[in-house]
Amino acid sequence: MGMTGRMDEVADALTRASAGPPNGAALLADALSGLLAWELGPRPPDAGDRARIATLLKEGANRRNLGAYVAETAEYAERGRLDGYVPACERRSALQVLVDGFGEHGVPGPAVVEELEEIDEELRAAAEDAPPPHRNQIPDRIPGSHWWWRAPRRTDMSMREYRSRLYGGDLEEFEGDAPGSADWLRCGDAACWCHDAPP
Repeated sequence: MGMTGRMDEVADALTRASAGPPNGAALLADALSGLLAWELGPRPPDAGDRARIATLLKEGANRRNLGAYVAETAEYAERGRLDGYVPACERRSALQVLVDGFGEHGVPGPAVVEELEEIDEELRAAAEDAPPPHRNQIPDRIPGSHWWWRAPRRTDMSMREYRSRLYGGDLEEFEGDAPGSADWLRCGDAACWCHDAPP
């Protein structure tokens, strides 16, 4: 997709979200996901694109939608020891793109920046015991300043515990030989933590 297509995609989602439909928060989430991918791509948004996106983020229901997005990010971070760590990282990176690239346009605003500090505290705490992201889940070209992607310490987690955390919502110490293999959760990348993880 060309740059015009990327801008059109992000702008369309933000325009529709600003009208306040019931799925407005989901549309804004889609737009921010697209914006993150665009930002990490070979040709990030230029000054004109940033100004247009910032304007759209301030229109209609989008301030409220952004607030909902931040609240959902915090909820994912709170579930970081279970299934929430990777979604929290994705959203946190999208929010960092706003902070770094749109601050001069008044987006996302001081209240959101303040909330990001609390989200970061949750991510730091969760990282001590979070199921680590697979290498292929970490976006290419993610800046080193997006520390949350590489923060999880439990790279010795068994695949069964990993499965239990993500799909069973279980934080109990995993023991025994529960039936069923969790090998299907290995990503196949020899450099990923899961390659040598115990079954």
